[in-house]
Formats: sequence, structure tokens, C-alpha cells
Amino acid sequence: FSAHKNIISSSSQIMRKQNQHKMKADNTHSSVSNYYGQTLQKSEDLQTNACCTAASPAPHIRSAIANIHPSVIAKYYGCGFCVPDEVEGMTILDLGCGAGRDVYIASQ
Repeated sequence: FSAHKNIISSSSQIMRKQNQHKMKADNTHSSVSNYYGQTLQKSEDLQTNACCTAASPAPHIRSAIANIHPSVIAKYYGCGFCVPDEVEGMTILDLGCGAGRDVYIASQ
């Protein structure tokens, strides 16, 4: 009987830990969804500088950015332009384009 009681107790502890883990995961998912779906509406709403580049873009990139509609620029949350310089005539697939700023730059 004692061994059976210990198994039930251990099983209960495991289930509690699993429920706590699921609650943390649900809270994280909810928090991320809220941040990206509600809070973050434009670049100024960023609550971290983790995706901000310190360096100024190269002149040809600045020129391309100047041609992009302000509503696209306002929703740029990326970590800098990451397309290589020599892309003329190439096809670029941007799987995480967000507002599309980098796609507009690359298209120029």
C-alpha cells in the first residue's frame, strides 16, 4: 500500500509540474500575441532595442528607404537590412518580411 501511495503522490507532482509548465507557455503565448497584435502598432511602440541597428544604412540603402511609403517605414520592427549588396538580377525570397520594408529596398 505504501508503494502505491508513493506512486500516486509522484504522479500528482508530475501532473502539477506539467500544468505549471503549460500555464507558463500559455502566458508566454498570450503575452507575445498581445505585444505583436495589440501593443506594437508602429516602430515607436517597440519596448526593447534588441532589433535596432546602431549603424546608419549605406547611402544606396538610405536612397531606397526614401522611396518607401511612410506607413511601411512606421511598421518596420526589423534588425537592419540583411540583403547582400550584389543582388541585381537575382530573385530574393524574404520569409519574414513583416511590413515589407526590406522587400521594397531589395526591389530597387
